[in-house]
Amino acid sequence: MYKVAMLGKFDGDLSIEKSILGVDSIDIIEMQQGDWPELIMKQYDGFLAWHDLYISKEHLESIKEKLKGIVRLGVGFDNIDYQRAAELKIQVSNVPDYGTSEVADSAICHMLNLLRKNHELGYKLKGDNPTYVTPTAMRQEYRIHRVAGKTLGIIGLGRIGTATALRAKAFEMQVQYYDPYIKPGQAKALGIVQKDSLEELLSTSDVISLHCFLDDSNKHMINIDNIYKIKKGAYIVNTARGPLIEENALASALLDGHLLGAALDVQEVEPYEGHLKHVPNLILTPHCAFYSEEAFEEMRIKAAQELLRILKGEKPKYKIN
Repeated sequence: MYKVAMLGKFDGDLSIEKSILGVDSIDIIEMQQGDWPELIMKQYDGFLAWHDLYISKEHLESIKEKLKGIVRLGVGFDNIDYQRAAELKIQVSNVPDYGTSEVADSAICHMLNLLRKNHELGYKLKGDNPTYVTPTAMRQEYRIHRVAGKTLGIIGLGRIGTATALRAKAFEMQVQYYDPYIKPGQAKALGIVQKDSLEELLSTSDVISLHCFLDDSNKHMINIDNIYKIKKGAYIVNTARGPLIEENALASALLDGHLLGAALDVQEVEPYEGHLKHVPNLILTPHCAFYSEEAFEEMRIKAAQELLRILKGEKPKYKIN
């Protein structure tokens, strides 16, 4: 029987994973960053890993004798040194095809809230002193815009980027994208426009939405050097990974009015500690774009099935290394 652990905080019932893996128990190991109880970790054949713990090459080297594989419970895999894992013949997988609709829906919701101000105006009616915002106040105090006709620039045209593009087209937005890994023909099939450079996309989009993975090559892809090349009065939405945006640069562009607004479901440091509370026109959500009851169950099922394939020596479906 395999010995499996789930790495990270989880307070739910593990019956889904136990049933698929055919084990009586799965240990839940919660650790602070930097902790690594080597003697305990060396017992396991496989890990199911949440995003909140970084698994370094040193960690992997200490458990290489028995560990066969790690499956990330989610899409991103920037918290695992998957290249060193490959060298140690430890297979690493993620679950790239769950929750696509949820993240795309969340990105569109953020765009609508930024342009239409529904969340902001709605808050005025709640509380002890409800305020009814008149059309005059809307005109003088709020920047409310039509969605149809706006140009959406998508960075990263994978599953989620594509789903977001299709939703935006239903709102009559003009959609363009930048993704150096995508062949030009895909844009034609979707009825959207490919941009040849990030700068070209930034300078011509009314709304920018990030949908790319994170690694050393694209950390702070939106930064102090290019944020002022973004079209003045534009908006940014990030439902991908927090460190894709240099938050100090974003704060500067929001404070001086170069950007009209931004929505971040992910932040540079998570859990978020309030360092952006002084920044105007900024919507923050707690890394929840991926979540629905249906998507969460789907992710757990697919992760457990993938780990079982690895443990049985079968070909993984979602191998990343």
